[in-house]
Order: sequence, then structure tokens, then C-alpha cells
Amino acid sequence: MYYEINIGKKGIQMKNLFLLIAVFLYSFSFGKANNLINDSTVTFISYWDKGESYDFLLEQSKQKFSGDPLIENTNSSTTFTMTVVDSTENDYVIEFLYGNTSTDEELNPIEKVLNNLKNGLKYKYRIGSMGEFQELINWEEIRDVAKSMIDTIAAQNEEGPQMKMFYSSIAASLNKEYLEESSDEIQFYHLPFGYEYVLNSKREQITNLSNPLIGKPIPATYSIELTDINQEEGWCELQINKTINKEEYSEYLSELIQKISSANRKENANDEIANFDMSDNMRFIMDLNSGWILYFQRIETSEIGSTKKVKTMSISMQLED
Repeated sequence: MYYEINIGKKGIQMKNLFLLIAVFLYSFSFGKANNLINDSTVTFISYWDKGESYDFLLEQSKQKFSGDPLIENTNSSTTFTMTVVDSTENDYVIEFLYGNTSTDEELNPIEKVLNNLKNGLKYKYRIGSMGEFQELINWEEIRDVAKSMIDTIAAQNEEGPQMKMFYSSIAASLNKEYLEESSDEIQFYHLPFGYEYVLNSKREQITNLSNPLIGKPIPATYSIELTDINQEEGWCELQINKTINKEEYSEYLSELIQKISSANRKENANDEIANFDMSDNMRFIMDLNSGWILYFQRIETSEIGSTKKVKTMSISMQLED
């Protein structure tokens, strides 16, 4: 989970507030199927054993464009380990342990505190027999760490009472369901599991995304396609693209900004929202024999007027040579 926050010498200031809110509300939902692998069909299933453990590299980049020129470009990488700590006929228990984070940004003291809080953070969660996410087991522990992060940021806030309300609303939403949905790396990794996909058969699925800050669902459309099956080398590729209902989404953003923004910011933000757009493209490479995701990439693009932001996330299993 990440937020677009600028931290300067005088503390933390929110930049392009409505873009932060838009990304904050952007979550996932799906429907299920059940089948096995053949020449044209694949179901993502986890054939995992207790004691299996793999190291992964999480890489993230953020780019900002003003027209054509690139005006901001930052990169970071984080190691993590996934271990199957228990396995039954019906489910698995997974331990997801964060390691060190490195970045090409110069971190100020507040950012260093946030990074240190995440280093060594351990998620313990349950997945179904096919690998689909079921529940976060140690959610109370994760909640306490998340609250510490929010408190650290809020303590440096110079944006006034509206932003204090925003931070309070985030803290109030830290229940089990929200923490499960906002654990991005885990949710993305398990997103395709338990579903059947047909080679070169694109399907669209309309769904409603949860929205903890406003309480109204957000309509979105998934375009899902299994683009390749390589049985000889033992892998397949899946692509998932998500788009939002721009008109309805803009209404939700406007409603939230009215609650937390100053009068001047409300007027400026509403003008910006009218020109807002967002897209979300994902790519998965799965090992057909084991059911482990070898590689995942997400490219999320948000645009407002002449300003465009591109966030890229990739997860790659660190295989031995």
C-alpha cells in the first residue's frame, strides 16, 4: 500500500490530493471458475507443499510528466520471502516477510522511520486449496503497524483540519477487511488463482469495487485474456486490464474532496476531476508445474490535464542459476 506524499524540510504536504484519493480507492474484485490445464485452457492452481520458501524482488517506480517532459523519476526495490508454513487438503497458511528496501531517493527522517517500520514486517494469511486469498490471520498486528505509520505522517501534517480528518478516516478504516484488500503485493500475487482462462479468449467482467471512505461501490470493468501457453517450457501468460467508469468515479472523487478540502482546493480540484482518467494493466507469468507466479507486472497510469503519473510495480521470483 502506498500513498503519493511529498515530505519536505517543514514536514509532509499532499500533492495532487485527488490523485492520491483516486489511487487509494482503486481496489479489486473477481468471479471464480474451476478447471485444469490443457492445450487451450489453464486454471491457476497452487501445487505447493509445506516448507516451500522462495525469495522475491519487488521493484517500484514512479514517473511524473508535465506534457512530454519527464519531471520526476524515482525507483525503489524491496526483498520479501514467501513461505508455506502449513498445508492441508483445504487450505494453506502463508508467511510473507518483508526485507530491506533501497531507493534512489534521498530519504528524510520521517521516510526513514516509515521504511524501518516495514522492514521485517510479517503478514500471515490463509489461502484456499487452489491458491485464492481467504483471510489475513495476523491483521491486528498489521493494523497496529499501519496506525504507527499514519500517526508518524499525521504528526508532520501542515495542511490543516481537513487533512487531519482524512488521516483519521484512514485510521478508522483499518479493520480486517480493509487491511486484507490493501495488502497490495499479496492481493496481486494471488489475484489470478482459482480461475479458469481460455487461450486468446478475451472476456470482460463488470464489477463493483469496495470504497471504504465514501461507502459507495465504484464501478469498474476487467478485460481478461490468457495470451500464451508454453507447455514445453512449462509456463503461461495472463493479462488483466482494468478501467473505471469515468463519469461515476469522478462523482465519488468530488464527493470525498468536498468533505476534506478547503474552499479554494475544492474549486481547483473539481476543475481537475473533469479531466481525470486512470488505467491499470497487469501481466502474470505462472509456472504450470508448481503453480507459483514467476513474474508479475502492474502499470498504473493516471492523467489530469497535462500532468500524467505512471506507477510501475513488478514482482519477480529470485531463481537460482
